[in-house]
Amino acid sequence: MLNEGDTFGEAALLEFNNIRQMSVKAGTEVVCLALGRETLINILGDKVQNIACRNILKWGFEKDPLLSKLTQVQKEKVFENMKHINAKPGTVVLKKGDKCTKIIVPIDGNLIEVIDELLVTELIEFKLGI
Repeated sequence: MLNEGDTFGEAALLEFNNIRQMSVKAGTEVVCLALGRETLINILGDKVQNIACRNILKWGFEKDPLLSKLTQVQKEKVFENMKHINAKPGTVVLKKGDKCTKIIVPIDGNLIEVIDELLVTELIEFKLGI
């Protein structure tokens, strides 16, 4: 159920070839605000998805005890150099026993923490949205 202040449709708005996965109908009399893709592009430019990803990175860094200590200039340099990685379900993104050589920030989907082959816990689930 969506309530006052919740959003719907932002993923389809940001991912230009996305097909709507569900419908939403009013459960009560409702007043909504709406913003179309073309208007959003006119306001923010044609890099809307990049802006959304950068905001997600900022929120993630603010929540992390270590990364939150970076200066704003340091954070911006990190953001500028991060690259998109797409992984299919079951793909190992970071492997136990390997040297720590990257920071991973999910922006859509979920990552699963695998402690051993018998114990799996959900680590992060995140849907792209503003």
